[in-house]
Amino acid sequence: MKNDQKTKHIQLVDAAQMAQSFPETFKVPSPAELSRLAAGDIVKVSNGDEAFWVQIVSRQDDIFLARVDNNLLFGRVTSGDLIQFHSCNVYQVWRHGNLSKTSEDGIVPSGPIREC
Repeated sequence: MKNDQKTKHIQLVDAAQMAQSFPETFKVPSPAELSRLAAGDIVKVSNGDEAFWVQIVSRQDDIFLARVDNNLLFGRVTSGDLIQFHSCNVYQVWRHGNLSKTSEDGIVPSGPIREC
């Protein structure tokens, strides 16, 4: 995955594992919805301290390159930075003004932070 701007490497929470650990209270996008993610889509990921939105720039198999879409209070990334992540890191999907039904907005359960 190639881009002119330097990609920042950060650890993200494994949202899929959180959904397995807490199936009654924590939901993530379906595998079918994750498989349809493409450049231009906006998704929410978490670094463990806070969740934030990113816009997908490109996808290669299960590796996404995305631009951070808001400033974070904690962490090493800011709006406009590029990060890489996997589909297991996706908490929510924003499509054409409709938010997928996943974890509650603003609440990020603490969970395993690893590269999935």
